[in-house]
Amino acid sequence: DEAQRLMAHLSSVRLLLVRRRTQLEGDEARAAIAGARAAIDALLAPAAPAPPRDEAPLALDEPAQPPQEHALPWLLRRLRVTVRDAGRVARAAATAVGALEDGSPERDAVTIERGSPRSRGGPAPPPRDARA
Repeated sequence: DEAQRLMAHLSSVRLLLVRRRTQLEGDEARAAIAGARAAIDALLAPAAPAPPRDEAPLALDEPAQPPQEHALPWLLRRLRVTVRDAGRVARAAATAVGALEDGSPERDAVTIERGSPRSRGGPAPPPRDARA
């Protein structure tokens, strides 16, 4: 699930910032964090259009030094992945909303709640206007 991946990356960024705080207090780290935050906010804003699919591979080579010695390259790498995954979440959300709005067959898959009688093969609930 795209949202779970995004949350995992955000958690990794948070842990890196906590564990390597003294190494990441410089202007370059602050600017990278601010840029990533702005990009993620823009991608996930409720009124934002879905970003185009850009599956160009990211440069994700592991930095030469371990994060214990030089954490900034690791932070930059993690932020790039986090922003990419925020775009994936935005596209997935737009796809789900589109399916709900246009009445496509995927709509039923989107609206079935986990654990509902319908998701276990039970009958569909009555239409909203038929409920008393």
